[in-house]
Amino acid sequence: MKHWFMEPAAVALAVTAALAVAPAQASAAGAQTVASNGTASGPVSGAANGDATRMDNGGANGVAKRGEHLLPLELSGPPLRIAAEAYRAYDSKNYDLAIARAREVLRQRPDSQDMRKLIGLAQRDRYRRDHPLEFIARKPPGFQAAERALAAYNDGDYELAVTESRLAVRQAPRNLDYRLMLIESLQRLNARDLAQTEIDAAIRDLGQAPQLLTLRDRMREQRENEALQVPYALMQAGDRRGADAAFADLDRKQGLPPNIVQDAAYNAMQVGNDRDAVKYFKRSVDANEAGNLPMSEQDKFQTRRAVADVERRFGLTNTTTYRGANASSGISGAPSTPNDSVQNSTEVYWRPLGYQDARYLELFAGVTDTLWSRGGVYDTGADALQGDVGARVKPFTQVNLVAALERVFPLGGANVQADWLARLGYGSSIGTDLRVDVPSWWTSQLYAEAGHYFRQSRTYVNSEWQLGRSYRLDGVSPKLVVFPHAVAAYDYDTQMNFESSNRGSPDSAAGLGAGVSLRYWFREDRYHAPQSYWDLSLQYRARVFGDDRARGVFARFTYSY
Repeated sequence: MKHWFMEPAAVALAVTAALAVAPAQASAAGAQTVASNGTASGPVSGAANGDATRMDNGGANGVAKRGEHLLPLELSGPPLRIAAEAYRAYDSKNYDLAIARAREVLRQRPDSQDMRKLIGLAQRDRYRRDHPLEFIARKPPGFQAAERALAAYNDGDYELAVTESRLAVRQAPRNLDYRLMLIESLQRLNARDLAQTEIDAAIRDLGQAPQLLTLRDRMREQRENEALQVPYALMQAGDRRGADAAFADLDRKQGLPPNIVQDAAYNAMQVGNDRDAVKYFKRSVDANEAGNLPMSEQDKFQTRRAVADVERRFGLTNTTTYRGANASSGISGAPSTPNDSVQNSTEVYWRPLGYQDARYLELFAGVTDTLWSRGGVYDTGADALQGDVGARVKPFTQVNLVAALERVFPLGGANVQADWLARLGYGSSIGTDLRVDVPSWWTSQLYAEAGHYFRQSRTYVNSEWQLGRSYRLDGVSPKLVVFPHAVAAYDYDTQMNFESSNRGSPDSAAGLGAGVSLRYWFREDRYHAPQSYWDLSLQYRARVFGDDRARGVFARFTYSY
């Protein structure tokens, strides 16, 4: 709700009321002058000295409010008609006629007090009209400057209004209305710093008047709201880093309100300011739990997921596969044997630069071993043990494309040839994370990877696409999810063609089938969504083309910490 002194018309009304003080104060003196000079006699003199004062109070009931009772109830006949003529003459500022007609009523009805009051008002106003200089001289300090300020303000000349208002304030520093006129004129000139200075000075000089306190609070609120618009304007202009700095500056000065904190968090995350992003996200969780920031359960989960992702600096993945490669998200690791086998790989990684809005660099090291090979065709155990170290980079936020370069080398006395391996992986997924708002949801994940061993001149491709629906098993645990799905897989390996050329096996194969996965999420707290999981997947595929390696049972167990 706007307050009266915030509107220009209200300011004008307030100052006009202040300007009326001088004539009101001068009225009694003017009436007394009339009486002392003998310009009125008999009943008129008495009205000037005493009744005129009463007219300022009681006369309002007889004149200003005569709409309620136009004439005294005791008047009737000719006195009633003559009294009406007296009132009309007064309204027309014909004071002589008003006095004459009122006296005629008194001649016929001497008991009419309303006519005596009307005579007093008419004599007072006639004197003011005929002696203007006398009343101008009696106007209080600052009156004339304030009058000029009001006129300039109404004309839209706010600079002149400021100049005249300052003069009025200097002449009458205790007059609140003059102060309000000055403050409002400064605000109209958009000189908010000067207006704030005048508000503080008025509170210091006049005390904590409600009008001044409300003005101060409104101006503070206006400044805060305008300050909040700065980062959003920078965001719209594409200056995300400038917006991040603006959010941080506002937070230091006045603290970001709860409904703004999440916007600041996502903006900080997008510019790679992981520290502030985590701080803002955690404050969003706090505000929600305190009842200051409404969020759905899924929105709160996504906020906690953002904290978990942005804060992650290292991780560990262990995968055991039976037939086929590991087609989990992220670059998985090249198959070291082309036929039916059981392989196990363990990898640790570190993000030295942080999350950087999903544009991260990872340094990794791993160990891979073939635990079993059909028919013992390929080395297993210690003979197949190999290590790898390398780096991978995800350069885009929205596109899950990862490039890696690593050195593969034997461990111990393994029969593994040291080599350089370059890989490029792509992933796309929908609904692979845990959800807390619905018991089931559609899920899709596609993964493809191409790699090349330089020394062996070996190139491979493996890919897998899964489509199905995930179901949360709340009866067992709300963190346990089963995912029945259809699957399509394709792999290509030049080594397969070379090593099986005597049997005429092709270098590529594809299969279609169905499978089911069981995933359990764990390691969560107040601010972090589950950061780890284990996943068990079992599939059966029918061959579409290629040899028998495209059909049969495929199994995979993944532990991600």
